[in-house]
Amino acid sequence: MSHQNILNLVFKIAAIFIFVDIVNTLPNQLGDYGNAVDSGMQASIVKMIWIPLATKSLVMLLLWFFPNLFIKSVVSEQEYTDELKQFYKNLDVAVLTGIGVYLVAFSIGDLAYFIVLKMEMQSLYSQSLPPQEQASFVARMVQVIVGLVLVIGNRGITILLKKARA
Repeated sequence: MSHQNILNLVFKIAAIFIFVDIVNTLPNQLGDYGNAVDSGMQASIVKMIWIPLATKSLVMLLLWFFPNLFIKSVVSEQEYTDELKQFYKNLDVAVLTGIGVYLVAFSIGDLAYFIVLKMEMQSLYSQSLPPQEQASFVARMVQVIVGLVLVIGNRGITILLKKARA
């Protein structure tokens, strides 16, 4: 199994997890919409539901239908061969990239939610995010950064792992 096959599988698994997350959170979000008392609050809730939902759905569809687009942008085809001695190097790159994609894919939808929540809190109540929501926003930003580092810098991390194993 080549690194491209492994990454393709990892991206499709990430898409499935995103789909499960969407199905899991949507009923609660629709319940919040139903409990809203006025139309201004309903409009805010619609933004807080549909923008993150659309973002997550777009990421899910891209990972499911166009995984090779991401694979070719992260790992070149000429750099690796299917020789046995290269298998573990390929596996390290594939796994680290998969973990990075997983972190970014799940965090992007949450970031969209927090950005919309912050805008709505400002426009409706002239308040900023509560401390718990602000902390969650920062945590999601850190997840995106860590995920991007894993995706973009996986070769350097792989070299560090090899040195640690030796």
